[in-house]
Amino acid sequence: MPTTLTATRSQAFKGNLLIKDLFISNPFEADPTSSYNATTSVIVIDEDHLDETPKRCQIEWKAGVSTPDSAQHQCENNTLRVWFPKNTFRGVGNFQLQLAHTTIDTEQVKPPLV
Repeated sequence: MPTTLTATRSQAFKGNLLIKDLFISNPFEADPTSSYNATTSVIVIDEDHLDETPKRCQIEWKAGVSTPDSAQHQCENNTLRVWFPKNTFRGVGNFQLQLAHTTIDTEQVKPPLV
């Protein structure tokens, strides 16, 4: 099964999210005696705001846990969220990763004339 990356966005977001770098490490998959945590990191660029610094998100879960459904995730700001949908992580070569981006539309719009 191929790897799938899904991006969702709010109506105010007019561009695309660009995934610059994706890294997944799951030592337990290669060595069942490993006690090292599994880690996923991704760098995301908002193509509407190329002048902004790319944001890094990371997901980490304990060794031996087959699916990171309740994995701890954190991003460098609160507008991004990255996670593995339930039961979609089957190893470093077979997973689905979802990415959500929230923006606040500060554009002022004139009310319609009545």
